[in-house]
Amino acid sequence: MTVKLYSFGKFSDVVDPSPFCFKLDSFLRLAKIDYETMEFSLSSFGKAPKGKIPFIEDDGKFIADSNLIIEYLSEKYKVNLNKDLSEKENGISHSFCRMLDENTYWVALYGRWFEPDNFEIVKYFFFNKIPKLIRPIAIAKAKKNAIARINGQGIGLHSKDEIYKIGMQDMQALSDLLGSDDYFFNKETPSLLDITAHSYIACIILKEFNSPLKDYVLKLENLIKFNDRMNKYLYS
Repeated sequence: MTVKLYSFGKFSDVVDPSPFCFKLDSFLRLAKIDYETMEFSLSSFGKAPKGKIPFIEDDGKFIADSNLIIEYLSEKYKVNLNKDLSEKENGISHSFCRMLDENTYWVALYGRWFEPDNFEIVKYFFFNKIPKLIRPIAIAKAKKNAIARINGQGIGLHSKDEIYKIGMQDMQALSDLLGSDDYFFNKETPSLLDITAHSYIACIILKEFNSPLKDYVLKLENLIKFNDRMNKYLYS
């Protein structure tokens, strides 16, 4: 049975502007699991088990959270993208994936919601399907929730320069780990860290959005080449 993937959908030159959705789409491709991307609509949130995108429908089950979905699909379809990694490499992979999902993500989110020009793009892409009459209310509520989430996580309590510096340090660490290798840990094919890192790099350097974090990443030549390599491997 085909897995149904509920995500935001294509934006610009990426499969999805959300790194979580992007990562999950890449996993399904790399794992060679048949899937269908469901067109984003307001009703999607009504089906979402945790009120968030992405989630999947598989054999009548609705499962949320990109990492939990990957665990579920890996077990069900007997897939292990980290099969060639040593115990030490698995530990490093886990730590860097968590860094990206639980730290870098918030810096990227801040850049989209708090940089005025970026926020105009966010408003158009994520809210254009909401009826015009209630759209301003929905946008205001979403912005309020975003501020609360960013502050609640802690990243929003820092100054703008401090926030971007945190993201830059994450991406520099990622660049240092990759070094001159084609894929992380000098493997011949991508692993979970590769698809996770790719999802963040691709979404951060989108041509429509601008931020100090994007400017910094564009200077990390090995990450840009890695991004191009992953795009070719999975999406060409």
